[in-house]
Amino acid sequence: MRPLLLLPMFLFACDPVEGGDTETDTDASADTWASFASAFSESYCVECHNSSPKDFSTYADFADASELTRCGVANTPQEGCGTWPPPMQFPIGNGPQPTADERDALVAWIDAGMPE
Repeated sequence: MRPLLLLPMFLFACDPVEGGDTETDTDASADTWASFASAFSESYCVECHNSSPKDFSTYADFADASELTRCGVANTPQEGCGTWPPPMQFPIGNGPQPTADERDALVAWIDAGMPE
């Protein structure tokens, strides 16, 4: 018969997860056009991009310009963007400007495939 090895329970103890870690549970990629990006566009883009050929109040037109928008809205240089537009180039003008968190959330939404 083999001897029974008893290990103290504290070696296996861990803190229970209740509700998860709010910082990692809050994922900007969970945003959608309807829940986030449409309001972002309305607040910061539509004032200038509100008619043909680009009407940023529509998902389709915003999505068509998403690659360029991603590069110019980001807080920092993004992979694949080159030198133009530089980070924080958009929106242009004296109108309201998105916060750093809003900019990060828009980039994350685009990187997540722009869910509607």
